[in-house]
Amino acid sequence: MDLNHWAGKMQQMLNKIGDEHFSRDVIKAALEVVFSEMKKEMKKKNEELAKAKADAEVLHRILYENDQPVYAGFWERDCDMAEGTFSMKFDSELEYQRFLVDFYKGAEGPQRSWRLSLEEYEEFHSYFRDRALEAYENGRGNAVIL
Repeated sequence: MDLNHWAGKMQQMLNKIGDEHFSRDVIKAALEVVFSEMKKEMKKKNEELAKAKADAEVLHRILYENDQPVYAGFWERDCDMAEGTFSMKFDSELEYQRFLVDFYKGAEGPQRSWRLSLEEYEEFHSYFRDRALEAYENGRGNAVIL
């Protein structure tokens, strides 16, 4: 909580009142307004913190207490216009998330990942295509058609 922010709010309120109207009751009322706003902001921050904590607990359970396999499909294209898909099975959500970090970190071009069901994983067919080589072989060595 930024106390300078609230002190500034109090000063603004007192400036609006003017010197000739200062009294103990006026200052008390101004303080009540500022403290009421502070309470509202603190309540909102506490609610946000509680939600973040709950989200972190769920994420922790998913990552560290869940040993269900994760199946995923991947598509990528590199800087030389070669592209392909592949699928992988991971022993846990944590293993999958760690792989994703490296997968996207090493990107040379666009990439995509998605989850697969066990059935989709078993039926998945990988492919690889080199568009630059195809263009060269088709007599269009200086133009690649996407």
